[in-house]
Amino acid sequence: MGLALAGAVPAHAGLDGPLATSTDQHCVTDVVHAGGFTLLEPTDRVTVNVEAAGHDPADHWVWLEYSVPGSVDPTDVVGHFDPARHNVFFTFDIPYPVTGGHLVYTSNVIYADGTSFTDHFDNPLLGCAGTPTPAPDLSVSTNFQATSFAQTCGVTAPTVIKGMLIHPGVPYDRVTVNVAAGAPYDWSSVAGNTFWTGYWIRDSDPNSPAPTYIPGTTGAFGPIGAPVTVSFTILDPPHTGELNILTSTRTADGWNRTFPSHSWADMAC
Repeated sequence: MGLALAGAVPAHAGLDGPLATSTDQHCVTDVVHAGGFTLLEPTDRVTVNVEAAGHDPADHWVWLEYSVPGSVDPTDVVGHFDPARHNVFFTFDIPYPVTGGHLVYTSNVIYADGTSFTDHFDNPLLGCAGTPTPAPDLSVSTNFQATSFAQTCGVTAPTVIKGMLIHPGVPYDRVTVNVAAGAPYDWSSVAGNTFWTGYWIRDSDPNSPAPTYIPGTTGAFGPIGAPVTVSFTILDPPHTGELNILTSTRTADGWNRTFPSHSWADMAC
């Protein structure tokens, strides 16, 4: 599987295992506060999805090493495969991406049976000049599936006891996700498959901790594979930042692979 972005660097993916690694990149503007000044940093935001392909993911860690020769020293980040989805994601920012520069990265794993594997990639950096804004991604490698999402803002009902207002209600962001087979595949390509939809929120401060994947909901395609709409609620959402949706579809045809799709947009509430 892989993530492929409209208007961005195409995904790179090792599709056959023992790892399947896929990457997407998009431009954002990070906001840095330093010495009483506010700086706007053009940034190449990178998301890497790694799948345990053909191996049991249970209790196995995977690590990613990335660098930009001449500007970003080698940096390691560590993650853990989800035992149901068989994948894990990493996300990081490259500020002031150098024109003509390259992102060099490897994904690495050692399985319980002793199998070790490394995927190595060299991606051109995005230009990201000026004040770019995030744009939603509606495609994946080979377009196996496509996701889109919408946000609806609201407030939960207030808590009133014996005529006394105890709590005025909690703001929420209701996220509705549409999951479908992507062109040129037809509905039958996803028929019977299970999928998981989760999210993370990334703010504009590059010094903030790495975001955590939060499970949203689980769904399944029917016998003909028609598009499915699911939803989940984020209580008391931040007013700013970037909402990222990762949908992971697990094949039901004996191939035993996980195909993710990554989409993003500004927080709406």
